[in-house]
Parts: sequence; C-alpha cells; structure tokens
Amino acid sequence: MAASNGKEGRTRVAEISGIYVYIKDSYDFTDKLGEASQYLGHWSKNGVIVLAYNGAMSYLNEPRLYFSYPVALGNPKVRGNVYYPVHNKDFREWAIKHQRGGDFVIYSDRKLVRIDPPIKVYL
Repeated sequence: MAASNGKEGRTRVAEISGIYVYIKDSYDFTDKLGEASQYLGHWSKNGVIVLAYNGAMSYLNEPRLYFSYPVALGNPKVRGNVYYPVHNKDFREWAIKHQRGGDFVIYSDRKLVRIDPPIKVYL
C-alpha cells in the first residue's frame, strides 16, 4: 500500500498486482431423477479402477450397457485384488447402512494470476 494524494483527496492507495484463483468442486453422490445412477468406478480395499468402457457408457445413460461384474487384477484369491462396480446409489446405500461417508468438497491448488497494469483502489 502506498501513501499518495489520489482521487477525491484520499491519501491511501492499494495496488492489486495479482490474485490467487482456485477451483472448488463438490461430490454429493446423487443422481438426476429418471437417469441411470452415475458410475464411480470399480472399488476394492486396494483402491479404485475405472473401466474406460463404463466411463464411456455413462454418457449414454443406459445402465444395461454397463459392465456390471467384478474385475480381478492379478490373483482373484488375494484379498483386495477383486474390484466391484460402484454407482452413486450403491455409495448412498452403504453410507446409510454404516452411518459413514457422505458428501465432500475438493479444492484445486491455488494459481497466481498477475494483473498488468495493476488495479488501483483508493481508500
């Protein structure tokens, strides 16, 4: 902040030379009325995989076209190697049954955006 005689006799001026921006997104695990429940991937205790085919089919809104079977990565007898298809409705049912889970919000990293010329705010 620099002291000066600016507009209308004000003596202080703030110069804004940059701002930070970020993206905020929320996951609510709800589906639109009349549409197929959104595919969230195939889940196991080891993590999540996404079948490209199911990802593409989600845009068609045709649940009968989904690959709705478990998928094994490696030996299916090893705990966590079998991944099960999960949709919004499945997650909601699990959350209600176990009184866990729920909606969440994620934020991107901040990015500095320079402003040139700076914006002057007379205080």
